[in-house]
Amino acid sequence: MDIKLGNENSFHLLKSLEPIEFQVIFITAFDHYALEAFKFSAIDFLLKPVDPEDLIDSVMKAEKAFHMENLQLRLKSLLYNQQTDDQSRTIVLSTMESFHVVKITNIIRCEAKGNYTLFHLKNRSNILVSQTLKKYDLMLSKFNFFRCHQSHLVNMEAVVRFDKKDGGSLILEDKSEVPVSSRRKEQLIGILSS
Repeated sequence: MDIKLGNENSFHLLKSLEPIEFQVIFITAFDHYALEAFKFSAIDFLLKPVDPEDLIDSVMKAEKAFHMENLQLRLKSLLYNQQTDDQSRTIVLSTMESFHVVKITNIIRCEAKGNYTLFHLKNRSNILVSQTLKKYDLMLSKFNFFRCHQSHLVNMEAVVRFDKKDGGSLILEDKSEVPVSSRRKEQLIGILSS
């Protein structure tokens, strides 16, 4: 980000975007802005003309900081989960833009989208994650989630009813209808009747 932006400067823009949840590298010909830049937690401050090697180093530093924040978020979630009951457990879902900390009980279902998984949440929002449904099946099965179909993993707490017609489907609390594969139907009926 260049500091001079027409008649304004980038500090005005950053103030309007607070809290700043991204990495900032300032580029300017004016070194007297350095102190103010670091008040915005800037990763780096480069003077023009920019040396390409310095820019590469700054971007690598920003990437490292981003991964450290991800690691810290995952560790916090792990520690939190160690100290809480199943109703309060969380999962960290990583997307291209953000890391979402989601209560497991707020997940209604997970849907396979190729090598991605789409999480459907109780607040009607969706989160698309670049991991396969198989990974989340292994992770969530101990929290009363059931893989009723090759493409669907459902939170059994969110099931309203099982419709037997057309091969069978589950109706969930968000009014979604999820197919049940014929080879999983018997196991599902066992879970529902226990």
